[in-house]
Formats: sequence, C-alpha cells, structure tokens
Amino acid sequence: MAITKRYQTAPQTLATYDYTDIAEGTGVVVFNGYSVDASGAAVDYLLSKDEVRSSQITTNAAPTGAAFVKLLDLDFDTTFNNPCWIRGTSKYLITNTGKGTTASEIDTYLIIKLRGVISGDEEEIGSVQTESLTLGATVVGSRDNTVTIEIATPFYFAKGDTLRITVEVWGQRDGGTGGFCGVAHDPENRDDAAQLAAANYSTFEAHIPFVIDR
Repeated sequence: MAITKRYQTAPQTLATYDYTDIAEGTGVVVFNGYSVDASGAAVDYLLSKDEVRSSQITTNAAPTGAAFVKLLDLDFDTTFNNPCWIRGTSKYLITNTGKGTTASEIDTYLIIKLRGVISGDEEEIGSVQTESLTLGATVVGSRDNTVTIEIATPFYFAKGDTLRITVEVWGQRDGGTGGFCGVAHDPENRDDAAQLAAANYSTFEAHIPFVIDR
C-alpha cells in the first residue's frame, strides 16, 4: 500500500511536555480551551498551553424542543510551528452546563471530536460522547466529565497544520420555553453562578499525547 507524501517528512519533537506516559512512549501536552472576542460580535475558540483568561466562561444556547438536537458546534484550534506526530490515549476534562425551566426538565450532553486540519482539509481522528446531564426547574446545574479518545494510528501534522478539538453541545427540553445548555472553557477556572454550579470546574483541558521518538 502506498504511503501518502505527508507521512514521509521526519517530524521534530516538541520542546517541552507537561508529563510523559512511559507505557505509551509519549510526551503529553495539556492544552486549555478558551474563547476570544473577534471582530463584530464573533467569537473565536482556541487552544493554548498557557492559562489565559477566556473572554467568556461558558458558551450556551437554548434547546428547541423535545428531541435532542445539536445546539452548538465549537472548534478549538491550535496551529503547529513544527511537524509532529500524535498517538496514544488523549484525555478531555470538560464540564457541560445548563438550566431547566419552571415548566420542564432539560437534558444535555457533549460530543468531543479530535481532528486535524491538514492543508485546509478537516480529517477526523476520533470522537467521544459524555454522559447526559438532566436539569430540573430553574436550577443551574453542571457536570465535570473526564473522557478519552484513543489515537490508535499515529497521526502526522506538518508545519502550519492545525489541531482541532470540536465540542458539540446537544440538548432537549420537555416542553415550555427557556432554559439553556452549554459548555465551560475558562483556563483560570473562574466562577459564574448564573451558568455553572459552584462545585464544578470551568476549565476545559485536552491532554494530547505526542510521539517522543519515531
């Protein structure tokens, strides 16, 4: 079977890792998801090793009916300055949020997709779904989730390629109007009582395993 050209370049390793997984032979980088205000009313979603302050602590939307629908599709991106490979078990620490209404409960869950944007084309590496969160009448609720995506086949990024983590927020409402579903993404772990239960984290961490030697 022919090997595509983009897998033939010898990658450089990253300068620093947050920790190593000896069993997998990988160096793990912890990326923090956050948002920045773009031009006009637009918002961009990014990944950084630094604990920068997010412009929003959470992003949310109102469910539309009694069937689960995708309410939000957020792309958290970082672009590599050096070529590299990823392989192993990637981990995601993420909190989904929401609030019910006086008339009905709301149910919500997240789908996380690990992707590469290679020469402008999006390639999916893997995905995972969190447990569903049920929210009662007028109560703000949230759930801390730790989920994993296995990167069984080494995936190569050239210089200028983008690592993308897409977070989809799905939700339903059992009648009435109002309420919301959302996801938290503040590296500084600030509180927001209107959007998030006090006991839960507002951080979004992605632990990505990089091949140290290849």
